[in-house]
Amino acid sequence: MRLARPILRYETVMYALAAYVAFVLNGVFWRHLFAVAYPANVYDWLFLAAVAAILWLVTLLMIGATAVGRLFKPLTMLLLVTCAAAGHLMREYGIIIDAGMIVNAQQTDRAEAADLITVRLLASVVLWGVLPGLLLCWVQIRKRPRASEVKRRVMATLVITVAITAIAYPFFINLASVFREHAILKHELLPFNIFASMSRVGLADMRAKSPKTRIEFGGDAVKGPSWARRDAKSVTVVVIGETARAQNFSLNGYPRVTNPRLAKVDGLVSFKDVTACGTATAQSLPCLFSGVGQAKSRASIGVDQEGLLDILQRAGIALLWRDNQGGCKGVCTRIPTVMLQKPTSMFDSGSGTDERLLDGVQAWIDGIEGHGVLVLHMIGSHGPAYFKRYPAAFEVFEPACKDTQFSHCTRDTLVNAYDNTIHYTDHVLGELIDLLRANDAKGIATAMTYVSDHGESLGEGGIYLHGLPYALAPVEQKKVPWLWWLSPSYEAAAGISTACLASQADRALTHDHFFHSVLGLLDVRTRVHDSSLDITRPCLKQIGAE
Repeated sequence: MRLARPILRYETVMYALAAYVAFVLNGVFWRHLFAVAYPANVYDWLFLAAVAAILWLVTLLMIGATAVGRLFKPLTMLLLVTCAAAGHLMREYGIIIDAGMIVNAQQTDRAEAADLITVRLLASVVLWGVLPGLLLCWVQIRKRPRASEVKRRVMATLVITVAITAIAYPFFINLASVFREHAILKHELLPFNIFASMSRVGLADMRAKSPKTRIEFGGDAVKGPSWARRDAKSVTVVVIGETARAQNFSLNGYPRVTNPRLAKVDGLVSFKDVTACGTATAQSLPCLFSGVGQAKSRASIGVDQEGLLDILQRAGIALLWRDNQGGCKGVCTRIPTVMLQKPTSMFDSGSGTDERLLDGVQAWIDGIEGHGVLVLHMIGSHGPAYFKRYPAAFEVFEPACKDTQFSHCTRDTLVNAYDNTIHYTDHVLGELIDLLRANDAKGIATAMTYVSDHGESLGEGGIYLHGLPYALAPVEQKKVPWLWWLSPSYEAAAGISTACLASQADRALTHDHFFHSVLGLLDVRTRVHDSSLDITRPCLKQIGAE
């Protein structure tokens, strides 16, 4: 027996859709709202009822705007599938949807995206997005004459707007206080968080693509006086870590031995209180190299404006960027760059591990004349597939989570997998320092500095991964490791006291110090250098260097 397709009016379908989106797909929002505004009396219950009514009415307005002829069903299907996928990611990883997360999604490579495509995600999309969408497609919608339909829509919009105002008015103080105090709620509210974030990113892209001249920065850069005594060839390696949080470095007091190799390196300095200028690579990497500071930085600044690498190149230093991640976000576009082999398909994670960054480094050192700066961009501890970031031999903390669906793992196994990535980073940096020591023995002055772009949440407060809006992000996503190592010959030639640097190990620093301190380390003079943000400055004075 063939089931007859029901015939419904537009408004009936929209009422049901609005209720489904507002109350079913927004489970993360409702769970969080109940946690922060748990009803203790009648007024509290009425407040929650008002929020529910307002959300349903606003969603109804939004769906009404898309209910246009033949576009209605495909647009609604797209909406349901997108919300189902976003809802799963918010539930599974505790992330929220904002402009920064949209940029991260745009800039994530295929291998990283594949780590998020799990059976659970696909099941959620099918169950909560595809099946309701197919049901909508099956239903027949009774149409009215266009003039009549337009008139009804206009009247409905006016009535709904008045109703929203009337419902919100008695609870305005509560609405303002709850949503101001817990601003994260606005980033959890589907589908408005998606639309708002995409709009912001779109506007930013339009501004970035508008015709303009790249801004010169540090155009007066020259080598300083210390270069007169830097007779020997020198190599400075800048390592940009990924998703490494400071508190999981045993160098910084973490009880687990995650840095066994670096702990044995003489002269290594670990700065223990360093705050990143962003919670995602798309924010932090341009900020690190821009020199304008966190307050003035923006995601496109690596493309729009010259930065640290342009300044060093202008001063006559040879440069190379080697990348084992998703790119340099514009900061390396004007210098020689090597992008390591990418995965061949979405479901191929590639070899991926960071030790391959060291392949060819010795050949580059041998090939340069004079002085060079090498930048190594790691994949580091990028999640959620922590177990893919290190070879099996480095799985010292067991059992380790071997799944990208965190709900399949205990928090202990998740932390084990993450700590294994830090242990492997320790090995890669140890190998790099050994290589630099060998060159120092051959008369090439060598130095290394390592800093992570941002940290990571590992379930604290139910939050995972990174990328939360900076004002809302927990400390785990902001505190990062920063290491310095200078060979004896480099220390002598640069006139910088490692002991003095070590005396600043507990000093509160930020990513803003990085740009100016690298200029100080290399003694490159320019008006954009801020000596107050240069950690080498007091150490130069200490041993009498100018």
